[in-house]
Amino acid sequence: MEPSGGTSSRADQFKRQPDYDRTSCDTSLSGLFPSAALNFTANENNTVGLTYSRRITRPGYDALNPFEYFLDRYTFNRGNPFLKPEYTNTFDLSYTLYKKYTLSAGYSRTTDGIAEVVLPDAEKSALYQTNANLAEQISYSLNLTAPFTFTKWWSSNTNITLFNNQFKSPDLSGQVLDNNQTAVQVYNSQNFTASKTLSIELSGNYQSKMIYGTFRFKPRYTVDAGLNKSFANKKMNMKLAVNDIFKTRYAKISSAYPGLDYRIFQRGDSRTMRLTLSYKFGSNEIKPSRNRSTALDDEAGRLKK
Repeated sequence: MEPSGGTSSRADQFKRQPDYDRTSCDTSLSGLFPSAALNFTANENNTVGLTYSRRITRPGYDALNPFEYFLDRYTFNRGNPFLKPEYTNTFDLSYTLYKKYTLSAGYSRTTDGIAEVVLPDAEKSALYQTNANLAEQISYSLNLTAPFTFTKWWSSNTNITLFNNQFKSPDLSGQVLDNNQTAVQVYNSQNFTASKTLSIELSGNYQSKMIYGTFRFKPRYTVDAGLNKSFANKKMNMKLAVNDIFKTRYAKISSAYPGLDYRIFQRGDSRTMRLTLSYKFGSNEIKPSRNRSTALDDEAGRLKK
């Protein structure tokens, strides 16, 4: 990835020294992280819910490691040992009709939000990827979930989310960050029951152009398909899944950082085919064991980041 000319000259882009927020990191273990939920059922077909939560997210250990490694001649990765945890307050108001259709509105505000960024390094005349604390992230969202049953053998589920993301930071490596973008995501699945033992699913996902932190994403879409077949009185099951049929699950990213211009194209091995065979032994009445989360699980999650 090589930087190209933007609103400022190449020399101006790299005269800014890479900078971390070296204020003291928040290592306090104290704090309140409440959550609450209220539900009101007007009648059998109308339900209103309100939820609130406050949570803390600490950076993963890889994000804190200051070790540098180069991705190419003009790009390298560097951890940020001065990352602070982020705090998020979330509100969600929902309305459910006929126990099927749900419309919800959400609001969240994150302080010291941890975000992956690409910034200029003046000494190396290169760009580097790192994680930084953004002063504030505010999100508004409107979500609609609508399942439909057309016939006994054909049903669908649609989820539409309209959201607005705002990212602000008064001094991000010498620049003022103030990004704001409204976007939409649409997911739809079509389910077909060919027989008592055979079902087919087609699903698609679309995301419009959006901004996240210092990145600007182009629109993208994907299409997946699956087939499910059972045998031996439904004790044996075969699943065939094909992901990203048209190989469109890639990301086109450009800079949303003031005075800096670059282009990133990311594509992985997203088109896959998976065949799964399973067989149920014994009684189907045995209840599965409960999953329990512990503090060790949280630490393990941070190690994997």
